[in-house]
Amino acid sequence: MAGKYGPFLANASFVAIDGDKIVSASLVTLWKEKALLAQAITDPDYQRRGLAGELIQQSMQALYEAGISELFLVVTVGNPAQQLYSRLGFEVL
Repeated sequence: MAGKYGPFLANASFVAIDGDKIVSASLVTLWKEKALLAQAITDPDYQRRGLAGELIQQSMQALYEAGISELFLVVTVGNPAQQLYSRLGFEVL
């Protein structure tokens, strides 16, 4: 991450582990004073199991508990993840 998208927010970032392997992650930063979902990734062998959605919800809950009521992300039009983000309550701005 190295600060390209702002400081890493470890308390609002989560990973799913299978054995000794990270299989999914929700990584949040503080970009321009706003919480940014900088990365939501899942190993292809573990996709379609709800892992990313669960981790993003954990990130949202952690932010809420810290007094941050908004989480932003950037996604390209047509990205299949748009459906997941919509189900989680993200809106197009």
